[in-house]
Amino acid sequence: PRDPKQPPATLKPEDLVPVTALNVKSMIVSPAVDQVLRPGKVAITGVAWTGDGRVSKVEVSVDEQTWNEARLEGPDHEGAWRLWNFSWDSSPGKHTIRARATDSRGEVQPVTPPWNKSGYLWNGIESIGFEVAPS
Repeated sequence: PRDPKQPPATLKPEDLVPVTALNVKSMIVSPAVDQVLRPGKVAITGVAWTGDGRVSKVEVSVDEQTWNEARLEGPDHEGAWRLWNFSWDSSPGKHTIRARATDSRGEVQPVTPPWNKSGYLWNGIESIGFEVAPS
């Protein structure tokens, strides 16, 4: 949509513009949703990309308060998908991981992205719930 709308908005063709570039986005690859892990070091991994520019940073939160910078891997140039990883010293209990990417244009994944009927530009911060079993 030319201007953000709220669902279930009905949009006319003249209210739309073509998608020419994707928004900055990251996804968590591991651990998996509802996975049960052993206590100790946990490798949190994922991938990030952006339309124009390059991925400049990925941050990970395990406690929903603090953001920690992940390590980026792979080529650092426009259009490159970047692998990322973060090592977390786990503790028993249920946890939720969140990941957010920032690109070289200063765009950061939002908590709640603007709605669009087709969902093409959805780039909200992803959350994965999992558990660390007692030792």
